[in-house]
Amino acid sequence: MGKEEKATKSLRSKSQKKTTNFMPSTDRLRPTDKIIRWSSSIRWGVHCFCFFWLIAVMAGYGQTPQQNAARLRLAQDFERMGQFDRAVDIYAALFNADPRNGGYYFGLKRALLQLRRYDELVAVINRRLEFIDDINARVDLADVDFKRGQTAKAHTAWQELLQRYPHAGTYGLVANALVENRVYDEALQIYLQGRQKLNTSSLFMIELANLYALRLNYSAATAEYLRYLETNPRQFPFVQSKLMEMARDDDKNLETVTKAIEQALLQSSQPQSLHRLLAGLFMQGKKYDRALQAYQTLERLSVAVDKANVGSEIFNYAEQARNAGAFAFAEQAFLIIVREMPGSPYWLPAQFGLGQSLQAQGKYTEAQTAFAAVVEKAASGRNPWALRGLLAQGEILADHLHEVRGAIAIFMQIYERFAQFGGNERLEALFRLGDCHLALGEVRQATDWYEKARQLGRNTQLIIDKVNYREARLAFFQGSFGVAKNLLESIAQARPDENARETESMVNDALELLLLLDANVADSAGALLSYAHAEYAAIQNKQPAAIDTLESLLKRFPQATISPQALFNLGNLYASQQKFDVAIERLQKILAQYPESVVGDRALFRLAEIHETGLRDSRKAQTLYEQLLKDYSQSLYLEEARRRARELAEKNKSS
Repeated sequence: MGKEEKATKSLRSKSQKKTTNFMPSTDRLRPTDKIIRWSSSIRWGVHCFCFFWLIAVMAGYGQTPQQNAARLRLAQDFERMGQFDRAVDIYAALFNADPRNGGYYFGLKRALLQLRRYDELVAVINRRLEFIDDINARVDLADVDFKRGQTAKAHTAWQELLQRYPHAGTYGLVANALVENRVYDEALQIYLQGRQKLNTSSLFMIELANLYALRLNYSAATAEYLRYLETNPRQFPFVQSKLMEMARDDDKNLETVTKAIEQALLQSSQPQSLHRLLAGLFMQGKKYDRALQAYQTLERLSVAVDKANVGSEIFNYAEQARNAGAFAFAEQAFLIIVREMPGSPYWLPAQFGLGQSLQAQGKYTEAQTAFAAVVEKAASGRNPWALRGLLAQGEILADHLHEVRGAIAIFMQIYERFAQFGGNERLEALFRLGDCHLALGEVRQATDWYEKARQLGRNTQLIIDKVNYREARLAFFQGSFGVAKNLLESIAQARPDENARETESMVNDALELLLLLDANVADSAGALLSYAHAEYAAIQNKQPAAIDTLESLLKRFPQATISPQALFNLGNLYASQQKFDVAIERLQKILAQYPESVVGDRALFRLAEIHETGLRDSRKAQTLYEQLLKDYSQSLYLEEARRRARELAEKNKSS
């Protein structure tokens, strides 16, 4: 053995005598863990092997970095699984081999804290401090005292550390220890003390903001988040998400947060960011009038530096309001662009959005005028807005004004004039031509237009499915249930494509009609055929005929399995004629006699809608939406019912 090897061996021997390895002692083991005697020589041999294997595992010396890394991962796995005793054994071996390693130390500390083995943790901390003057370990030493209930001693130790190591990191470590012990007010004072002592107002902004928010001091929290944004402008999305989280679903909190922002605006170097925060908060809180004011301010600030993009902020607001269902406010914003910004690059989409907003409010004549202005403005060249405007006009004529011949003329214009466009609008015009001829009872012409759509979109599965679905409905109306079923089954084989959402909707529609056919096939010559004829009459806008057919069905076939669907359709038909009392009676009959049917939740949702929009009884509507949340927890209408119930609750509270 060389001199160097002897010296190393001697040094290692002295080190082992001087320090105490942190290894589990049999004196500390619980009775169930103590080693039992083996009753045979074979068992004794196995015991010896296991004992020496444990010694080898616990010893950290002689292990390669790869082996240590594997053992560290194993300890972390045990920790994640909550097997802290096993994690301690491995962490301890690694730590004894290298007390300087932070990963080993922190892992062992976490596991011991979980087991509340504070004496052993103190030994570990002192062992680490023999090798390295680690401020983390010194803070941890006081933390153990705090957890033992010796809070005064812990506070004294932490203050001594802050005086000895007056750095931002020390203040952060001490405050974080207090946070972990849920002493939030004292943690706040430590952060503020550090900011004052180090004379740096930008310190601990996020930490303070989070603590203020935790203590529900949203005004102070907002001030800290804005201070952070001032220093880090790229963190706008993060700050916005935090402010929205504080203000969500509570008008009082919204007012607190927005007041703090308005106060900061008085001396901010980034007013545009703060106005954008206000705009987002008002939109989230459905304060659309105040949001519009904020966006108008943003528009002025934006135009000052980018005149070519005039109207962008107002258009942004208008689209958000329209998508949120606030159509009156969307209309107001679109009109600002249309009337006051004729040179805006957003003029055409704003005019189109105006038409959509008017249409959503039932102002069909005004919507037609708006769409006509789009067509007129975009008539020259190959501008696709002309096509979109025409399509929207045709849909209003067909779906709302029931002027089917006029709609056909417009859809034909799209088909013939815009052959150069191979887009969705022209394809949609083909489908709508088929629908219009079907509404007129012209089955052959309807089929011809559907097949033209199939030919034009032959390379797109979604188009093929849309054609098959329409032809399945046509076969259903004519009583050809076998043909309809075959077509629907071809659609029900879901195929993912680039139009996943629309494909899913198409498959759901096909499955719904397929289930109706399967459930009522025994009545195909009676109740099912009557139901199909009523559906066809409704498609043709022959509402009295549809109502008579369905009422007759219920009398002739009182036990028919299709009765719930017949009642639901009657409810809709009566509601469309403003006969709300009769509509309510039919829908309530579903809930009384067929609550578990496939239309049970739909009937309850429709009842709530009738009370909300037809009878203007917001309190009854709120009660019905809430009933749906309770009685139909798996309903597809759940989210929409929850949203409407919340909105009505706010409205009813203020009225």
